[in-house]
Amino acid sequence: LHIAPYNLKAVNISSKSATLTWQYPSFHICNDSYIEFIIEITDQYNQTHIQTHSYHSTTITIHELKSFTYYTFMIYAINDLGPSPISDPLKIQTLES
Repeated sequence: LHIAPYNLKAVNISSKSATLTWQYPSFHICNDSYIEFIIEITDQYNQTHIQTHSYHSTTITIHELKSFTYYTFMIYAINDLGPSPISDPLKIQTLES
């Protein structure tokens, strides 16, 4: 996979969750082979969590975030051929609870 996911955005941010969207043009390039997205979530204390997204969609809601905390999200695609490059980072702050 040669193309990184791009246009990563947070479309809905609350005190405990964030909905992310991104674009990935290679679904048709990969002959419909199985693509999984890996989301790296790092908080302001440098604690990193990994979440996988195994669907043919480019939207996910991340739950169980801490309120009023800065997070950095990065995403990459992976399939039988290996991983794509990592997206540009997206930095957000959750709302106060």
